[in-house]
Amino acid sequence: DIIKPKALIALGSESTFAIINLFKAENPELEALAKSNFKDVFKNSPIRLNEELVLYPMYHPSNLGVNNRNKIEVEKRERMYYNNEDWGKVRVNNE
Repeated sequence: DIIKPKALIALGSESTFAIINLFKAENPELEALAKSNFKDVFKNSPIRLNEELVLYPMYHPSNLGVNNRNKIEVEKRERMYYNNEDWGKVRVNNE
C-alpha cells in the first residue's frame, strides 16, 4: 500500500499469471487472459491491470525462457532489447 508502482515487469509465465489472477477480480477483462497461454499474453503486452498499473510480461531469462523467446515473432522480440544508442546512455556509478 505504501509503494504505488506505475508498471510491473513479470519474468516468466508463472509470475505473469499470478499477477493477472490477483487483478482479475478488479478487472473482469483479465479473465480471458488468465485462461490463455503465455505467448498470447506476451503478444498483448503491455496489459492494463487497473487505471494506475500496467503489466509488462517478459520471457524468463533462464535457458527455457531463451528457447521459448526464439519462437516469437521478430518484431515483438526486437521490442524486448535495447538498441546500442540506449545502452550508450546508461551510466554506472554516476560517471
